[in-house]
Amino acid sequence: MSPLTAEVRLQILRDLYDFQPELLFAEVEGPILLAMAGRTWQGAPAEFVERRRRSIDEVVELRPDAQVRWYESLHDVPLIRPAELAADVRRTAIAAGFRSLARDAAALASRPGRDLDWTRPAQGGGDGWDARELLAHLSSTQAAMAGVIAAQPPAGNGDRPAFDAERWNASQLRRREERRPSELADEMRRGAEQAHAALMQADLAAEASAGAFAGLPLADAMERMLDHQRAHLAELESALGRG
Repeated sequence: MSPLTAEVRLQILRDLYDFQPELLFAEVEGPILLAMAGRTWQGAPAEFVERRRRSIDEVVELRPDAQVRWYESLHDVPLIRPAELAADVRRTAIAAGFRSLARDAAALASRPGRDLDWTRPAQGGGDGWDARELLAHLSSTQAAMAGVIAAQPPAGNGDRPAFDAERWNASQLRRREERRPSELADEMRRGAEQAHAALMQADLAAEASAGAFAGLPLADAMERMLDHQRAHLAELESALGRG
């Protein structure tokens, strides 16, 4: 016999009926991939199909950055379309790395209870960037990721132009001279969202065509860029103090 009384079972059913999981997506801190089965069982009620689409619309309304992927699949997408789903999960995992960097930068920029000195040297003995300049570099790099991901290879057999990192960095820092740390951190978040959208349309095995890691497979280039960003964030945390 079931250990659950009729009253308890009825309460479970009520809670399941009233549960609105789509509302919880507003509290997710990282990127969101909605991996949806595009097919239903034979004879599925039209109301079920409509309710499912309405739920997706509600999530996207709460989180416009959510990425929706409809697979030519019944319910068990991991079993029916494993390669496609795995590639999309990898794309989202890369985006999560950029989003995590933005979250950590925002925590620094909004740290309560103390006045951070953003003019403090953050690299070497003062010959490199100060803390605000280093954050601006992180912000500009992250803002550029969507463009790097979507860049097309050179037409014909033309050589790819060499990437002049020093010149590019100088131009980006000039553009951000007047921005506050909180604005730079917010730009990092938007860059992560845009990178996720670009990744969902990209071939991870294709050669990256722009940026410092051009020539590598796109997935490898993104992992290298994440390592680059993490190293700079560690410098920033050290300069400003973790406590």
